[in-house]
Amino acid sequence: MKSPLGQLAKQTGFYAVGNIAIKAAGLLLAPFYLNTALLPQESFGQLILLEATAQLCIVIAGFGLRSGLMKYMTDPAYKEKSDSLSFTAFISVLLTAGVLALFFWLTASHIASILLEDRNLATVIRLIAVYILFKTIASIPLILMRIQERAGLFVLATIGELLALIGGVYYFLVVMEMGLEGVLWAFVLSSFLSAFILSSVLLLSVRWRFEIPIIPKLIAFGLPIVFAGLASQVLNVGDRYILQWLTDAETVAVYGWGARIGGVINMLFVQSFHFAFIVIGLKTISADPENVHLYRRTFRHFVIWTGWAVLILTLITYDITNLITDERNYLMAEPLVFLISMGFMSYGIYYIMMNILYARGKSVLIALSVTGAAVFNIGLNIALIPYMGAIGAALATFISYLGLALFTAYNSKHQIEIRYPWRIFILVTVMLFTMYGLSLLSLEWEFVERLFLRGGLIILYPILIVLFRAYNIREIKDGYALIKKQVLGPKDDVVES
Repeated sequence: MKSPLGQLAKQTGFYAVGNIAIKAAGLLLAPFYLNTALLPQESFGQLILLEATAQLCIVIAGFGLRSGLMKYMTDPAYKEKSDSLSFTAFISVLLTAGVLALFFWLTASHIASILLEDRNLATVIRLIAVYILFKTIASIPLILMRIQERAGLFVLATIGELLALIGGVYYFLVVMEMGLEGVLWAFVLSSFLSAFILSSVLLLSVRWRFEIPIIPKLIAFGLPIVFAGLASQVLNVGDRYILQWLTDAETVAVYGWGARIGGVINMLFVQSFHFAFIVIGLKTISADPENVHLYRRTFRHFVIWTGWAVLILTLITYDITNLITDERNYLMAEPLVFLISMGFMSYGIYYIMMNILYARGKSVLIALSVTGAAVFNIGLNIALIPYMGAIGAALATFISYLGLALFTAYNSKHQIEIRYPWRIFILVTVMLFTMYGLSLLSLEWEFVERLFLRGGLIILYPILIVLFRAYNIREIKDGYALIKKQVLGPKDDVVES
């Protein structure tokens, strides 16, 4: 029998490969996006706002059907209705996404005037509406892959869409020199290909059984998750709108670049982990409510390894940015990356706690918690941005995600008692702030001297982890044996750390 922790590590690795591809694509596209001859800084700021809008609208267009599908298809009682659940959710999402896209299409001029302060950009609003439609449609077959734990296929689908996006951006932005509109055409092209292929596979693999009585069940559970997801997106991208309101598109561009780099933590560690953990965690706790060891062990491993990733990412940001672009304004993104990354680490902790509420059907409580955090985040942004600029937005993000994690931990404790090793989180947080503070001494140094100091801090992190007994030597050996087993196949029994 496969261990849940081993399965979690293996599937998280698969999803991480897909997310690495996403970030690699972002790195390949960065020289084009940050080249002001191809895409002015103001246009890049507008692109950041359009991407944020798309993320929010994809959640709305899904209407909770994806979350409901996740809940009921992991429930053994609904095993015989898998085809009905899949097909009904797909057709329903097709309708809801179509209605939202039509609304955007008809009101494009007004939205462009409000969002981008330029009524003449109605075409890019219509393009983003089509992109939202295709991405929402593709979300159903993608979530089915996650439910069925077919992480490899999920990754292949992700990489295929990214290759189409890179090709599209190169053609429309670099060759055709279409600017912001060209980038949006690339978005539409890649999302269409993904939606068409994935939808075709789904429709050919399930019986077409549309059952209207299933829809209220999916929506009843999933609709509160929509509000939670919407509030979560506000936490993630809402500060772009407030920055645009209180500052300008150029500041949004710098913040957007910092958020893209900080998003590496979200994509590789938080979302990759979440995609695997929500399914395995739900199945584990549903089969045995007393089996909480997976949750406790996962908390510790996640904090330690994500903390190291936060440090590495932050300390290489300055030189990577300097290598990619000659625009000096983008170098101001480094402190933003640190605070945003710390926020995402807290977000990953929230997902561990949230899974308990999810398993207990507390979707309303989840929605209220995330909504409260989003409202708090908006207030913090409005209070801090006028005095601290983009740094205020990043700080608000970190504080809000941390508050959400702590509040969710308090609520989940009333459902299932789990003694999480909070000492590890405090230790890692103190280490990260201290080591980043030391790294700031090297900002004006020559590259080699800065590399020496920052590389030393990166190497020092795992040493301190062992010295402060977050891990001991036996656990490191057992962890290595477990990883070796997952990569090479089972040979000997190993002890899970």
